[in-house]
Amino acid sequence: MIKDSVYHGTTGNTMLPSYFNYHGYYSIVLQALCDHEYQFMDISVGWPGAVHDWRVFRTSDLGRSFENHESFVEELPPRNIEGVDVKPYILGDPAYCSRDYMAIRYPRTNLTIQERYFNLKQSSCRMAIECAFGRGKGRWRVLMKMNEAKLDNIIETTVTCCILHNICEQFKIEYLDVWDERTATEAEFDPPNANIQPNIQPVHLQQQRGTAVRDAIKRHLWNNRT
Repeated sequence: MIKDSVYHGTTGNTMLPSYFNYHGYYSIVLQALCDHEYQFMDISVGWPGAVHDWRVFRTSDLGRSFENHESFVEELPPRNIEGVDVKPYILGDPAYCSRDYMAIRYPRTNLTIQERYFNLKQSSCRMAIECAFGRGKGRWRVLMKMNEAKLDNIIETTVTCCILHNICEQFKIEYLDVWDERTATEAEFDPPNANIQPNIQPVHLQQQRGTAVRDAIKRHLWNNRT
């Protein structure tokens, strides 16, 4: 399972400061969890663009289910990795907090060789979410254009695009490389993958557990590298 959230490149007529995102334009947030086949498993749409990814996640139904240990992974048996019981987990970018269900990269300062190796593998796996969003925007260009519709309509349009995206991926409908090309206008609403939100890493018991899980995965990856 791979998790990320990006800014939805439409603006509508709700021009409040909270909708002005970190990339410099008005938007709403589309947060999504996807699998390795680029299909969305869960989405949350509608938060103002300036709201931090972690807040969007922890207030979503998905986030609350993981925080309260009520998610679908609770029914699955853990796997013992380097002496630590590890359940299926989400891969997130540094805007998220380390949890036993959320594996994020190590901060890019003074890294050990094992930590660098973990970051490389984590980032490689997270390419699935980047591809999912890229393919979704490639097929449904409305997601990269100025949208003057009412906010409720923008949200419904976004949800519809996600559903249609899953149908296309499920039935292996051809995706053309030319759809990755962006016009100058579309490029304004297609921000780079680099996350520029401030990191939120509060001292938290769940964070300590998340660190233990991440360290176990790090050791396992390093000990089994090829």
